[in-house]
Order: sequence, then C-alpha cells, then structure tokens
Amino acid sequence: MSDEIRLMTRLAVGGYLMYLAYKILSAQLGGGDTGMSDLAAWGSGCVLGLSGLAFCLWALKRTGGRRGEEDESAGEETP
Repeated sequence: MSDEIRLMTRLAVGGYLMYLAYKILSAQLGGGDTGMSDLAAWGSGCVLGLSGLAFCLWALKRTGGRRGEEDESAGEETP
C-alpha cells in the first residue's frame, strides 16, 4: 500500500473516533436520553476524542518524517 493511502486511512480512522466523541457529547449535552450517565458520557467522549486526535497527529508526524527522509536521499542522488 502506498504511503498516501495509509495516511488517508489513518486520518479517516482518527476522524471517525473524533466524530463518535462529538456525537456522544452533543447528545448528552442536548439533554437527550442516551442511557448513559454524565460521567460515562464525558469519560468516553474525552477518551475517544483525544485518542482520535493523537492518532491523526501520529499519522501525520510519521508520514512527514518519511517524506523528509525521502527528500534528503533524493537530493543526494542527483549530481
């Protein structure tokens, strides 16, 4: 799989985790009957949101580092 496809897949997964966090928290704040206690909703929303954000940042950092290495090696090969 190419690096671009891996990056897009990882960003989609991280974005989906953040979307789930948003849906949980917005439903709880909206006063809807979610069947969850406030503590459970806030806890799961925060964990999902922060996990999704961390996963996206990790994916961007990992891909950015590889591109930097490829750019440096490509520059050395050309006379």
